[in-house]
Amino acid sequence: MKLTTKQLKQIIKEELSKALRESTGMPKLDQLLKSDDGTFVIQGIELADMLGVPVSYSDLSQNSKIIRMVIAHPTIKQSPEAMRIFATAPPANTYVLAKVAVNPVTPVDVLQNLLDNDKLRVRASLALNSSSTKEMLDTLSMEKEHQRTKRNVASNPSATAEILDRLVDHGIKKIDFQLVGSAAQHPNITNETLLKIVHNRGVPSSATDVAGAVLDMRGYGKDELVPPEPEKDEFEKMFGGHDDLDFSGINLEDDDDYEF
Repeated sequence: MKLTTKQLKQIIKEELSKALRESTGMPKLDQLLKSDDGTFVIQGIELADMLGVPVSYSDLSQNSKIIRMVIAHPTIKQSPEAMRIFATAPPANTYVLAKVAVNPVTPVDVLQNLLDNDKLRVRASLALNSSSTKEMLDTLSMEKEHQRTKRNVASNPSATAEILDRLVDHGIKKIDFQLVGSAAQHPNITNETLLKIVHNRGVPSSATDVAGAVLDMRGYGKDELVPPEPEKDEFEKMFGGHDDLDFSGINLEDDDDYEF
C-alpha cells in the first residue's frame, strides 16, 4: 500500500505526539520549552506548532537571556504562531511585547489586543508596525498619545493623508516640529497639508524646508510656496503699514506748559 504525502505527515505527527507525551513524569515537549538552552526552546516552539499543541508564554523558559535570544532568532521572528505565544507575556513585560508589537508578521488580531496595553514602549512599537491597521494608527495618532508614538505613526508607511494632517496640526500646536518634519516626508501627505506647513510663520525652517522640497519635487512653483501676507488692519488699509509712516517733518515734542 502506497502512502500519500498527507497520510505520511499524519503518521509522523501521531508518532511525534506519542514520543513527546509519553508517561515519563515530565512531557518531553515541556522539557524542550523550559530548557535553559535557547536552541531547544526554539525546537519546542516549532514542534508545538507542527503538532497543533497550544503554548503560552508561561510554558517557556523564564530565563530572560534565553527569551531574548529566542525571540530574536530569524525562525521565530518569521513565525506568526510564535508571535502569538510571546504576545501572552505579562503586560509589564514590555521588552517582549514591544518585539511582538513591531513585528509585521504578527497577526492583526494580536496587534489589536496589544493596543489595550498602555505602556509607551508597546504603543510606540505598534505605531511603527506596517501591519497596524488604519483604525489602530488613528488611535495611536490622537493628541493624548506620547509624542514618540505620534512620531512613529508619522513614519509608518500605512499612515493615511488624514492621519498625517492631524499629526501636523498636533505638531504645530504642541511645538513638536520634529513631528511636523517627519510627517512632511511621508509619501501620503497631501499638497494642502504641506502648504499648511510652509505658510505657517511659526514653523521653523527645519520643517518648512522639508515641506518646500517635497512640494518642489511635486512640481509646485516658488510663487506658490510664498506665505500669504497677513491680513491688514483698518489703519494699515487707510494709511499703509505702520513701518511706512514718515514722521520726520512733524514736531512731536509738546512745547506748551500747562498749568492746572
